[in-house]
Amino acid sequence: MTAWLVYRPALNRVFVMDQVWYFAELDGHTSLADGLRLYDYAATRRYWKDSDALFRPLLFTWLAAGNSLFSYHHVAWNTASLALHLLVAVCLFRLLVTIRPSPFALPIAVLFAVLKPPLELVVWNHLGGYLLACACLAIGLRAFVQLSRANDRRAASPALAAFAIAF
Repeated sequence: MTAWLVYRPALNRVFVMDQVWYFAELDGHTSLADGLRLYDYAATRRYWKDSDALFRPLLFTWLAAGNSLFSYHHVAWNTASLALHLLVAVCLFRLLVTIRPSPFALPIAVLFAVLKPPLELVVWNHLGGYLLACACLAIGLRAFVQLSRANDRRAASPALAAFAIAF
């Protein structure tokens, strides 16, 4: 609720450069398949080429899914980014409680949800893939903590999967 109050004014923020360029590459297509063709965006894009060495499949899978679901509705994109940010805060809370149960875990997670440093990840509607990577990282770290404490090999699969998706 606190994060909603802080970020609510930013929900009406319109698309900016990178998102507009992504839409230009799609040439008006909104199907998931068309978006997924750009999963290696640096190598496949036609316009505004610059950093060809970057490979960010999670980011562009998020953009493909968002384009398919939300099209040009910027408020929906921004709401989804805020929801992803809240997911990261929940994952952070669960990680903190797993590391050490403490009454400070919830206030720290709430503080993270309203801090200024992750602001750009939330209000720049095309950066939701990075938020997904942060959530996967927190999930992987939590599974790693569980694995290291219990030496339970069942925790290895979620840790490896989350780390693989995040990176």
